Amino acid sequence: MKQLIIVSVIICSASFLGSLTGFSVKNLPVKLNDLLTAFSAGIMLFAAVIGLVEPATEIKPGILNILLACLGIICGAFFIKLISKLIPRIEKLMNISGKNSQEEAKIKSMLLFVLAVAVHHLPEGIATGVSFGTGEISDIITVTSGIAIQNFPEGMIIIPPMLSLGIKKSKVLAVAFISGSIEIIGTFTGFLLVNISSLILPFILAFAGGTIMFVIFENMLPEIKRNLNSQLPSFVVLIGFCFMCVINGII
Repeated sequence: MKQLIIVSVIICSASFLGSLTGFSVKNLPVKLNDLLTAFSAGIMLFAAVIGLVEPATEIKPGILNILLACLGIICGAFFIKLISKLIPRIEKLMNISGKNSQEEAKIKSMLLFVLAVAVHHLPEGIATGVSFGTGEISDIITVTSGIAIQNFPEGMIIIPPMLSLGIKKSKVLAVAFISGSIEIIGTFTGFLLVNISSLILPFILAFAGGTIMFVIFENMLPEIKRNLNSQLPSFVVLIGFCFMCVINGII
């Protein structure tokens, strides 16, 4: 249990420290902020495909496991579609609103992105908790270090978009803390469900991956490309993806 607590604190702290770093890149020009968002999309695309969907398909051999993962992706997309209806209430809670339809679209896109990042922390935590089921310290260290290192840039990239919307620093910090804390909940949940994880984990992992991919393709990229009116954001997304490939290769 002591090891479980230490591991959950480590991965949560990595996300929160990344968020604190994010405060140093505020007040960016609009174009640079859009490009940073595109870079963030690349990082999250990596987390979705390589960190969530691919492991989901490999947990158990067989077509049923793959179909379960595919179902998780689709359900994750529908989940974001449904939760988007809550955006007006979230805007009211965060005390933000757009002056025109274009600003409203940007606010909706950024809030959905932050929500998707928070949602994907749950299955990452579950994966960490499940790693205790092998009984091998090396497996626990491998999973924990990988998620912790990935959590730092993920924690950082949600801060500038929220600051650019005019959200108060105290509320941004609270959102960052809650987002990281979700991973602690996931870690303990994974530890408790380790004996039946092979049945539910593929769906949960793919579900989180689906939420991220849907937000990227449906909201983030169209909004960024509409603002910049060029193909540059697409290349920046790929750069962000490659950046995480390099980081993942190092660890």
